Amino acid sequence: MPFDDRRVERAPVDRDGTLALARGARRFLVKSGAAVVELDRARQPVGDTDVLALLLHEDGLLRVPVLLVGELLVRGFTDDLYRKALTAAPPAAR
Repeated sequence: MPFDDRRVERAPVDRDGTLALARGARRFLVKSGAAVVELDRARQPVGDTDVLALLLHEDGLLRVPVLLVGELLVRGFTDDLYRKALTAAPPAAR
């Protein structure tokens, strides 16, 4: 599967970059501690405040890792989380 690897060490993503990245997402899976927060813009509004609370670190930069698959944005990593994200992706995004 082709992918684009972007290293935040070379190009940190700030508040505006985080919002721009999230605007293309319809669904979100965000690891928060041991839990996973799932949001879907089709079911509930997801505003900029929500996005920033879930994705932005206290230092004002994007928390990593972030995986974008089609309209799905995943923040955080576990094998199960990535498995869920990659199996839920529409065929065109794979």
